[in-house]
Amino acid sequence: MILHTYMRCIVLMVVLQFYQNGLAQAPINVIPMPNQVHYQEGSFDINARTIVVGDDKVLIKQCQQLIKAATGFNLNTAETSDLDNNVIKLELNDASVGASNEAYSLSINSNGVFIRGGVHGIFNGLQTLRQLFIPASGVHRSSSTLAYLSIEDEPRFSWRGLMLDVSRHFYPVEDIKRFIDYLAFHKMNVFHWHLVDNQGWRIEIKKYPRLTEVGAWRPDREHEHWRTRTWPSDDEAKSYGGYYTQDEIRDIVAYAKERFVTVVPEIEMPAHVYSALAAYPEYSCFNNDIKVPAGANWPNYEIYCAGKESTFGFLEDVLHEVMDLFPSEYIHIGGDEADYAQWEKCPDCQARIKSENLSDEKELQSYFIKRIDQFLGENNRKLLGWDEILYGGLAKNATVMYWRGWHKDAPKEATSTGNNMIMTTNNYCYFNYYQGDRMHEPLARKFNIPISKVYNWQVIPEGLNEEEQQRILGAQANLWGEYIQHSKIAEEMVFPRLAALSESLWTMPDNKNWDSFCQRVPHLFRWYDVMDLNYSKAIFLPKVNANTDSLDNNQIVVELHKESSIGKIHYELNGETPTSSSPVYTIPLKLTSTTALKAATFIDDDMAGDITERLFDFHKAYRAQIVLKESYHKDYTAGGDMGLLDGLQGTKNMKDGHWQGFYMNDFSAVIDLNKKQELTQASITCLQSATSGIYLPKEMSLEISMNGKQWKSIETISHDISSKYNGDVIYKFSFDNLNAKARYIRISAVNLKQAPVSALEKRLNAWIFIDEIKVW
Repeated sequence: MILHTYMRCIVLMVVLQFYQNGLAQAPINVIPMPNQVHYQEGSFDINARTIVVGDDKVLIKQCQQLIKAATGFNLNTAETSDLDNNVIKLELNDASVGASNEAYSLSINSNGVFIRGGVHGIFNGLQTLRQLFIPASGVHRSSSTLAYLSIEDEPRFSWRGLMLDVSRHFYPVEDIKRFIDYLAFHKMNVFHWHLVDNQGWRIEIKKYPRLTEVGAWRPDREHEHWRTRTWPSDDEAKSYGGYYTQDEIRDIVAYAKERFVTVVPEIEMPAHVYSALAAYPEYSCFNNDIKVPAGANWPNYEIYCAGKESTFGFLEDVLHEVMDLFPSEYIHIGGDEADYAQWEKCPDCQARIKSENLSDEKELQSYFIKRIDQFLGENNRKLLGWDEILYGGLAKNATVMYWRGWHKDAPKEATSTGNNMIMTTNNYCYFNYYQGDRMHEPLARKFNIPISKVYNWQVIPEGLNEEEQQRILGAQANLWGEYIQHSKIAEEMVFPRLAALSESLWTMPDNKNWDSFCQRVPHLFRWYDVMDLNYSKAIFLPKVNANTDSLDNNQIVVELHKESSIGKIHYELNGETPTSSSPVYTIPLKLTSTTALKAATFIDDDMAGDITERLFDFHKAYRAQIVLKESYHKDYTAGGDMGLLDGLQGTKNMKDGHWQGFYMNDFSAVIDLNKKQELTQASITCLQSATSGIYLPKEMSLEISMNGKQWKSIETISHDISSKYNGDVIYKFSFDNLNAKARYIRISAVNLKQAPVSALEKRLNAWIFIDEIKVW
């Protein structure tokens, strides 16, 4: 009894200490997490008589819209500053010395909600207030009750952005506005608009109308894989594309300004400009017949001529109109991936190298960029470019976007000369890469960036001194559009990874915590649902790691895990859909018979993501002896000789460890079933992923034998999947109704040898990827 009383006292003391420290309530579900939050006891109820008070009419209207969407109340407004009861008060003040103009304070007490700051700061405070409500849709409204708290908050970095590529696929104006809304919701403040690339020119330039008449359109080859499309023919209809008029652009820029998002245009030069040179080939080196590519083209062979003065006149004309449309401090000019082959042959470019005392084409590119930098500077603008603008010497006032993560010296090289840098490295910020299980995701580039990697990214690279660190302005995500045909796919690629990036850029490192972030994600997803935003649930999808038991070849050991630190994995082994009543995964599963696994993550009783499905087959050839005519590639072994007969099926991820890869070679394998058996069916599964040069075999053959010497041909089958198929596909070659007896089976497949002819200068050699030969 004495011990029990003592323990109660200890618990009470801990609780009291929590109250004293302002931690009596659960943490708020806000992303990005504010930098200082103090919790108090109590709550304020917004009601129909609550008044919105403030001086700025735009902010007042935004607050009214926010409260209406959350609670259903149409609140009245007032400008009377002495109202202090039952109010939502927006108090404008001058930012203190050294404070960010995005800083704000937010307090909730018995008198109401009080948000203080500059105009941008109050807007950020409203985004925080919005997330304090529990989102609801339709006739069901959020609770109008808000817990007492106080917040002091400002961002860690000034540049928090997203780049959207609309050159590869044109998105309508309403889609662009939605993305700007999403950026504001996440307290991101830069929309980098990639308006120009080889495959499309998307901005109206009145002095050069052919830029959109010709450069904005290409053949509709969207049924073909991006990498397999050939050059357009002269008589082919150019029907795929679009562009933004100058009036539409002004409307979008104004829309973004109201949401404190700066729109930064990107006008590529000297490369990635086939769309421009198709319209005005005289600004290339040799005035060739240039087409707008229908898909991938490489290298960037046709680029602006750096030797002709007319090229710079053209670009200055274009940039004058661009600057008239975009008031942004920065103009992005690309500067990446220029091939110098034409410059090396061009007499004008070589004359420029000589007259300017340049040593090579890299210095010619530097000359090109520095001229544009000077022009922009004369117009009170700053040049922004990809990190290739470091070649040959960096322009004095240029800001560098660091995208090539493998060039480790670039941050030091740029910041040590006094230039600013924005981090956007491909290994953390390229949201056109996969984020989870490829069986559940749209076609993307072949690499993976899961949300946890984005969240745990150390934005400031190692090796910079304190002064150089100050030159890191921030970071942004890049969404390159090659595989992203419409905005709903774009949303799924961006969200929720952008939420993780927003916290990395807003919240100080000491205030970040992955477990806390995971706790807040379900609340964020409810907001996404209300906003009709398409998003990935990969953070909750169970991942499967399966292997043959090292101690017992007749068992398959299956491990399940997930990225999120919250929720429980429930599973079924009979092909049924898991529920919250299904078994909870706690230890590895050991399978000894054919099993159809389905697993999902549950938070409380609700399924939090998609269902993972895997089939584990103990067929007649399971772990039988196999002899390959040509060995598999050392990088794709599927675990060794037994990899094709281990009961484990590969996924769309070519690097999942379950595919055997055969480079340029045909495939042939003999399987010894150890004894004569009745055979009814056999199947061989292959992968096609044109992104990586992996193609289905031309045909697949099956033979049987009693002794392994005399063979009987059963069937040769082909498939109807085009080598230009726009997607990754797992294809099963099935041999049905065998009705035969045999001990040996021989499987043969014919390699395509080379990728289809395309606009790529270098054709990929073809792989065959095979996993799991099954026999029944």
